[in-house]
Amino acid sequence: MRTDLARQITGALKLRDVMEFYGVKFNGRGFAKCPFHTEKTASLSIKNEHYKCFGCGAYGGIIDFVMELYGLSFQQALVKLDSDFSLGLIGRKPTYRERQQMAENRRIERAYNQIKADRHKEYLTLCKIHSVLFRRLCNGEEWLRETVEKLDDLLDDFSGEEARLWETAMT
Repeated sequence: MRTDLARQITGALKLRDVMEFYGVKFNGRGFAKCPFHTEKTASLSIKNEHYKCFGCGAYGGIIDFVMELYGLSFQQALVKLDSDFSLGLIGRKPTYRERQQMAENRRIERAYNQIKADRHKEYLTLCKIHSVLFRRLCNGEEWLRETVEKLDDLLDDFSGEEARLWETAMT
């Protein structure tokens, strides 16, 4: 539940807005003086919603920043962000619609994981088929060459992403 809350908070806020709210000032080039150590030149920047200080090595996201700045635990940082930015995520019960959406999200995630597991099984099966057919081709059964070459193309990326296409490729 805490990770869901963390995702909601980080999805609702931008790191630069949070840092500026807590007193960090950025220059025109997007750098700021790091609040975690004293420095004369701005050496902290933001990229991909993560801050990085080139002076002290501090690095992290929104929640890490609040934890470090105020010496808070993860849970305390979530509460502080929720309160300071009036997100209203903590301390209220989800509405009927939100509960329905959460249940639907869980169903979708279970279905996705099942599909992913099935695809992996199909990929492994396809690898075994390829192995057997390749051995038979090496033993002189030339009529298998086209099938083995199609399987080579499907398995070329070694990830299994193309395995879902094997059935249509074989027809």
